[in-house]
Amino acid sequence: MAKKIKCSFDKCRNLCTSPATGLCKAHYNQQWKGNELKPLKKEPFHGTTAERIALYTKIDKKTGCWLWQGAKDQDGYGIMSGFGNGEIQRAHRASYEETYGVLTEGAVVHHKCAVKSCLNPEHLQAVTHQENIAEMFERNYYKKRIKELEALARRCERKHKNV
Repeated sequence: MAKKIKCSFDKCRNLCTSPATGLCKAHYNQQWKGNELKPLKKEPFHGTTAERIALYTKIDKKTGCWLWQGAKDQDGYGIMSGFGNGEIQRAHRASYEETYGVLTEGAVVHHKCAVKSCLNPEHLQAVTHQENIAEMFERNYYKKRIKELEALARRCERKHKNV
């Protein structure tokens, strides 16, 4: 693995993504567009993963979930950046890896609580993609069955009230 170096532009704390130029992605784009290199308007936060997560989360004491308050992707999962190399990562994966270490190849992070915005490491577990999909289908089946039973119970209540 290549050694990661800082952007060669003064006062930039991003990691270099273009070894040929020695610039981070943002400064490389400025140069490529023919613009004068300028400091970035907003430098990314370069703390630890736990510090980045703490900036955007709060603990919901009622449910035990740590609900992500930052940006979310199109699927409703929290996303975070500030890794210094321009990468965006799902927040629950960052939370898992901060607590338990890097995932093995082929593993995904599963929410035991079924709350996509939850970052509580106690609610996260590493599973295979197939296990994650199977659990989702099972959960959806039970949700559907619960709705059916609730509707049946309401019909029974109405019927007994009219008797």
